[in-house]
Amino acid sequence: GRKRFSVFDLSDNAFEKVTASFRKNTFDHITGYATVLVEFAGFLVGRGIVLKHLCPSLQVCFSTSEMLFDHDRELMRTAFGVPIVNEYGAAELDLIGFENTSGQLLTNTATLYIEIVDDNGRILPPELPGRVIVTALYNRAHPFIRYDLGDRVALAFDAQTGRPYFKNLVGRSDDLIHLPSGKTAAGLTLYYITKALMNESYNVKTFIIEQHTLSSFKVCYQSPELLNDLQKENVKKAFETYLESGLDVTFEHVDHLAREDSGKFKQFRSKLKSQA
Repeated sequence: GRKRFSVFDLSDNAFEKVTASFRKNTFDHITGYATVLVEFAGFLVGRGIVLKHLCPSLQVCFSTSEMLFDHDRELMRTAFGVPIVNEYGAAELDLIGFENTSGQLLTNTATLYIEIVDDNGRILPPELPGRVIVTALYNRAHPFIRYDLGDRVALAFDAQTGRPYFKNLVGRSDDLIHLPSGKTAAGLTLYYITKALMNESYNVKTFIIEQHTLSSFKVCYQSPELLNDLQKENVKKAFETYLESGLDVTFEHVDHLAREDSGKFKQFRSKLKSQA
């Protein structure tokens, strides 16, 4: 009952075919990686298309596997014309968290036992971020007992219902940024930095930020034209604002940026040989 679209071809021609499929078929939802959904949403908005107008049966969009940011959610809502729901899961496990109408990422306590621990494996109290440890309660084929996902998050509890939900999900431990001062920041901090790159006047389509040493970063970007000195300086100022001063930021204009083998797109890659 599913129709799959490739995440490796995000050309206008490919999106034309996807759009035609929504015109001809009855779908009740759309689900996919956040970055792919954003690309498709941008294509639709650029042509003045609202997906639900083409496919009235469409009810909801599920964004999964990658961080979903507020401005991306708004773009998707405009393009698709349906509510956008964020989910958190792992292919080898199950759905781990699912967003409710209040915006809380509720934990799946029905089929999973979830713990948040510190670096020494000790259970952390609510509101303190740590490693996500998951035990699958119903996987008889291949049990996962206290499986370390590598993600970092805090657990909180709803004041009225008492239901647990994830708070401040920052992604994989290898997505952390280590800085000369000893400070550690989540890779998603780069979202605030790259908001400058995604400024419409910059015309940057996609980008990846690589960390090569504690103090050096390279911004690889795909764009019809080169960034000028003023634009580069604005991005460097964002690095200083959201990370720290004294960082060496270089830029590389590229024709293509590849996705991971899984089809996901990582906008931050750490090249450090050892994590502090």
